[in-house]
Amino acid sequence: MRKGVLAGLLAAALFPVLLNARKPKVTVDPTANFALFKTYAWVPGTAAPNPAMNTLIQTSIDQELQNCGLQRVDTISAANLLVRYDVAGGVQTSYQPGDPLYATTGGMPLPTSTMWDQGGAMVSVTKGALTIRLMDTAKQHVVWSSSLEENLEEASSKRYVQVNRLIGEMFKDYPTRK
Repeated sequence: MRKGVLAGLLAAALFPVLLNARKPKVTVDPTANFALFKTYAWVPGTAAPNPAMNTLIQTSIDQELQNCGLQRVDTISAANLLVRYDVAGGVQTSYQPGDPLYATTGGMPLPTSTMWDQGGAMVSVTKGALTIRLMDTAKQHVVWSSSLEENLEEASSKRYVQVNRLIGEMFKDYPTRK
């Protein structure tokens, strides 16, 4: 009887932790008007080391963005949003969101950039995390981001389903979700 009570107390104490174990951390710019965003283009991030996984992640993000009413375009100049994802599989990683060659903005420096400034504070991506960021091209700042930590399945067939499910969870509460 005592063991049953202890097990019940332990389960009750751990239940909230288990519920929050896979919840994405989402940040939304409250001043952004998401109804105005219609198109997006990809910019380089920290890709998965496995090319098949990289393709899977990008395809899944594309599908979620389409479900949110966005259309992919091939040129940055035609996009309302720039999409970047970063994977930190085996290591903790950081990057500076600045772009010294201005590759993510079509070779044009941002109006606030100087040759001495590379775009501000470092952004950290936690080991084992996937982080997705959407940047408003007009205002040149991140309007939405989502990060999720998860250990991936070993079997490739299970990993495919898992990655699609996790990215779906990351976009679940996107402001214009259909």
